[in-house]
Amino acid sequence: MPESEQNPQPNTASEPIVEQPPVAEAPTETPQPETPAEQPVAPAEPETPAAAEAPVTEPAVSAEPAKPAEEPKVEPEKKERSRKGRLNKRLIAIIAGAIIAVGAVIAVIFFINKAANADIDLYAADAFFISTKDGSDTRYALYKKNGDKITDFVYDQVGTFINHYAYVRNLDGKKGIIDDKGNMTVDFGEYEDIVPRIGIYEASKDNKQTLILGNGNEVASEFRNYDYSSSAPYVAVKYEDNQYELYNALGKKLADFKSSETPNFSDAGPESASALSYKGGLIILSNKNFKVLETVETPVAYDVDDATEDGKTITFVEHGKHYDDDAKRAIYKGKFAEFGEKCEDLDLNDGYANKERVYVTCEVDGKDKLVRNNEVTDLTVTTYGEGYVVYDEDHYAYYDSKDKKVDIYVNGEKKNTISSDYRVTVSIKGYAVNNYKASTVTLYDIEGNEVFKLSDTSSSSEITGIDKNNHIVVRNSKEDTDKRYYVADKDGKELSGRYGSIVSHGEYYSAYHRGTDNESADLLDKDGKVIVSGEYGEFVYYDDDSIILGKKGSYSDRSYDLIDVKDKKVIVNIKGTITFVKAGYLRAVDGDKTSYYTRDGKLIYEYETK
Repeated sequence: MPESEQNPQPNTASEPIVEQPPVAEAPTETPQPETPAEQPVAPAEPETPAAAEAPVTEPAVSAEPAKPAEEPKVEPEKKERSRKGRLNKRLIAIIAGAIIAVGAVIAVIFFINKAANADIDLYAADAFFISTKDGSDTRYALYKKNGDKITDFVYDQVGTFINHYAYVRNLDGKKGIIDDKGNMTVDFGEYEDIVPRIGIYEASKDNKQTLILGNGNEVASEFRNYDYSSSAPYVAVKYEDNQYELYNALGKKLADFKSSETPNFSDAGPESASALSYKGGLIILSNKNFKVLETVETPVAYDVDDATEDGKTITFVEHGKHYDDDAKRAIYKGKFAEFGEKCEDLDLNDGYANKERVYVTCEVDGKDKLVRNNEVTDLTVTTYGEGYVVYDEDHYAYYDSKDKKVDIYVNGEKKNTISSDYRVTVSIKGYAVNNYKASTVTLYDIEGNEVFKLSDTSSSSEITGIDKNNHIVVRNSKEDTDKRYYVADKDGKELSGRYGSIVSHGEYYSAYHRGTDNESADLLDKDGKVIVSGEYGEFVYYDDDSIILGKKGSYSDRSYDLIDVKDKKVIVNIKGTITFVKAGYLRAVDGDKTSYYTRDGKLIYEYETK
């Protein structure tokens, strides 16, 4: 069974429930939709407390000068030993001081490097905007994350908080910038026009354009023009003689380059990577820490085709030729490599259930070849029948239908051979091998070691791989429909009850009963224990599982339980269709009523449209 078919989640909602943060583009005259997202700033430098002054003791003053103490007589040999002892102590002190100094330098370098490479949550903020209707007009107000109101509904247009700042327009049509405490950092009317560009703002006054940060500080001025990314926090500013400067959303200059043609930013998600291509070069950029990953010289202008969330693996396609088989292609994985027209397509696979599972294939004459170490191999990757199944580029397995065996490879070396009359399937951190003749299904880890075996099985039984909790999900198809699935440890000990289906999600499991009159499901913790149980059609997870909703009812009569997984209880039941807005709140629409809730279920505002 292909990985995408394992443990299907029932009754998935037909409409999207998660609202992704919008791109902070140029505002239009029509009100923007709520701008849900938040973004981080580099943390302010902590204040260093003033060093406590040590009390100064004044020396005692006598009426007459003190007589020097007489130096005791020391024999020459003792004097020499004493002198050597003092020298040794000084030497030890000097060495110790040097070691401390070196250690301090290393520590400083470590923390500087750590800070330089730290991910920056571009959309982190301590507040968010919500909207209401005033007749046909939309108005916006600012609220704290705990639900306290900062402003009334005094804006008719707002932008996304980026780096703790957001564009706003008041009811008089004047534009400004505020921080997430509600303070004006660029006053209304200070500029005739303000256009947000993902952390940097184009500010216009007296027919002059200036690029500023959200705090009002200038980034660039007196330039000829500038180009910006519509999905990543970068701008390229052009000066005379085709000279460009590249800036990030913190206002830091990242690169200088020359180009006789307009450079091109490739679109990419805010959690992955992007690139700026120009005539003769390519600058690969991390969208998570706002830095340059690599700069390469290339005569080909490339766009980012796909990228992992950590930006460590990126595939490129020739600019403007995303759907052309003869387009030139390239890859970045620690270093940049061009494939030219060798590959008809590059496919980045980053795992259905586990983001650690990352590999790239190169399509050649209709066959997908595994890419290892930025080179195309002869390994033909397949999901069905004979061929290689891949966990990542260093771990893969091959089913030989002729000799009825499965070979498991690690770093190109064969680590194990298993007799089997059926293909191998890759799963979470492992491989499942079904042997029909022996009526067994066996789980192996990616190093080729046997983890767990299920005997006396039917052909459709399966074992999912080792999950984040170091457990496995077993499906024994010889059991009754509602008792086929359970969570087990690697020794095969059952940790959960029996269910009709179990879906693993991070540390939690959605466990569904079958054969009952009504929908019924349990939310399980990492140990397979029930957190909540009820008539749930599905569980919806947000923000690394910090918010979990249980869906109830039909499409026309729907509600969601907001679940406190720590205290194992339902906080509140919310009627309607829910959108989780990454800025930090839940929006529920139930007929004509719109309601806003904090992450912990506090109702902060609601209104009805007539």
